[in-house]
Amino acid sequence: MTRLDKSTILESKTVNGYIKAIGNEGTETQYEVRLNDFFSWININPDDYIKDPRKLRIQDPLLEIEYLDKVEKDINDYNESFDTRTSELTKRPFSPNTRKNRIHTIKNFLEWNHIELSKKFWINFRRKNKSPTVVIDDISPTQEQIQKIVEIGDIREKSVISCQSSSGTRIGELLDIRLKDLKWDDYKRYGVLLVEIRADNKGNKTNKSRITFFSEEAIRYLKVWLDTERGKYLKVAEQKSKNLQKTGHMIGQVKDDDRIFPFSTNSWRDNSWNKLLRHTDMAWKDDIGHYRFRTHSLRKWFKKKGSKHNDALRDQLIGHKGFEQRYSDITDKEEFCNEIKKLEPYVTIFNYEDSSTKEKVERQEKEIKTIIDENQKLQKDVDELRMKLLEVEMKQVQELQKKIK
Repeated sequence: MTRLDKSTILESKTVNGYIKAIGNEGTETQYEVRLNDFFSWININPDDYIKDPRKLRIQDPLLEIEYLDKVEKDINDYNESFDTRTSELTKRPFSPNTRKNRIHTIKNFLEWNHIELSKKFWINFRRKNKSPTVVIDDISPTQEQIQKIVEIGDIREKSVISCQSSSGTRIGELLDIRLKDLKWDDYKRYGVLLVEIRADNKGNKTNKSRITFFSEEAIRYLKVWLDTERGKYLKVAEQKSKNLQKTGHMIGQVKDDDRIFPFSTNSWRDNSWNKLLRHTDMAWKDDIGHYRFRTHSLRKWFKKKGSKHNDALRDQLIGHKGFEQRYSDITDKEEFCNEIKKLEPYVTIFNYEDSSTKEKVERQEKEIKTIIDENQKLQKDVDELRMKLLEVEMKQVQELQKKIK
C-alpha cells in the first residue's frame, strides 16, 4: 500500500492552517513531525479525514457518533503502534514522553478543527496509558566549559553564544531578534545595549514584549559579525537559495532578512552547537540519547549566574514569573541600566582580570582584527577589479563607436 508523502500532508489545508496559527518556529517544526507521523500512519489525507462534527450532527446525529468513534479508535490504534515501531530519528523505541507529546499534538489539532472527544475517553486513555514521565537530563555548563566552547568557535558562533549567555534568551528568541530591536542609542547614552524581545518574536512564549541586554563581551563579537561577516553569510545563503529554487525547492526570502542571526534554530543546533560539543569532547548524552548540553543550557546558566545578583532583575530579563512586579514599567532607563551593569560581571564568560584570560582575549581580539583587515583588503581588491573592468568596458565602447563612424 502506497503511503502518503510528507508534502501532501503538510500542504493540506487543515494542517497548513494549523501550523501557521502556531507562530513559533521551534514548535511548528515539532508539530509538523508529529502530524506527518500520524497521518502517514493512518494513510488518509488530512483534508479528507477532518470533518466538522457540528455539520454531521445537523445531517444525522448517528453520523457524528460514528465519526467520533472512528477518531477514538484511530488514536488508540496509533498509540498502540508505538509498541512495535521505532523513532525515525534515534532508531530506538519511542520514549513515554515522545508518545505523550505526539498524542497531545493530535488532540490539539483535532480540537482546533472542532473535533472534541469526550472527557470519558481521555480519562480512560490516560488511565490505560499511564507511564513514568521521562525528563531530559540536561545540565547547565560551568564557566570553564563555556569558555572552552567559545574559544574554538568562529566569529558567528562566538557571537551567538555570548549573546545568549549574557541575555538569558531562549535560542528561538535570540534567532528572531531584528536589527531594529538593538537599542544602540541607549548604548551610547547609558553604556548598556538594551535588546527588545518583541511580543511577536517567534521564540517568545509569553506573548509579552520585554527588555534584556547584551554584555560588553557579546558586543565585541557582535559588532564584527554585523560589520563584516553577516553580509558575507547572507550572500552565501542567497546563492544557496537560488540553487535550491532551480531544483524546485521552495524556501523563504534571504536578501531582505533583517535578523541579526539569519538562520534557523535547527541549523544552529545541528551545524554549530552540537559540532562544538563534539570538538570539545562535551557531546555527552543521557540514557535515551539526548545531549546533556542543549542550546537551552545557556539560558539555564544565565539563570543560575543571574540569581547571585538580583532574582527580580534576572526574571525580568528572561521573562519569568515575578518579572512584572518590579521592572515591567521601566520609567527610569538610567536606573535600569545601572542595575544591569551590576549584574553583567556575573554573566560574563571570561574573567578579564585574570592574566591567562587576558592573553586569551588578546589573542581572540587579534584574530578579530585579522578578520576585519582581511575583509577590508578583500573589499579594496574588489573595488580595484571593478575599476579595471569599467576601464575595459569603456575602451570597448570607444572602439565600437570608432567602427560605427
